[in-house]
Amino acid sequence: MRLAAVVLFGLVLTVGCTQGARTGESTPVNIPGNPAGPIAPGSPAPPNPAPPDLGVPMPTQPGKITLTLASPQLSAGAPLSVTIANGLGRTIYAQDEKTDCSVLLLERWTGRAWEPVTGCLFGRTPLPVAFGNGRGRTVKIDPFSAHLNHGQPQGTPAFGRGTYRLTFSYGFSAAFGAEEPYALMSTEFAVR
Repeated sequence: MRLAAVVLFGLVLTVGCTQGARTGESTPVNIPGNPAGPIAPGSPAPPNPAPPDLGVPMPTQPGKITLTLASPQLSAGAPLSVTIANGLGRTIYAQDEKTDCSVLLLERWTGRAWEPVTGCLFGRTPLPVAFGNGRGRTVKIDPFSAHLNHGQPQGTPAFGRGTYRLTFSYGFSAAFGAEEPYALMSTEFAVR
């Protein structure tokens, strides 16, 4: 009796599968890591994911990370442009959502201490940004950015005249919320 039930079940299963094949039906298959979702049998495999963005190849100083300001002095209201180059021999990671949602923290000298100029309206977990060996990125901070101008009168730059510096903190993990145990500070610069 059991043998007859097994044979009958196998026959029903075979007929069901061939019936689906005859009508052109197919069952989607989930492929792990495929952001497009299920793929029907017979479809081409999903393309390999894009390689990670490690920045732009650029000249670096071996064994160092450098922060290079486009200008040692800025006019009030001018955007700040800084190039970060990685010559450490391995990939480093910095979390975004610092000043103007960038990987840099702008600080203003108050006469007694360095005060951070913060602002990022994304309201999300900071994302890791990779800097490959021999690569870098140019970061721009806009003093009129909506991220920075909370509470400022319209048309007023978020950072005006004064003395400033930038802090770039980083680590060696790409994990969300990873620690950034290392920091590099730029030279001081003036906004006039």
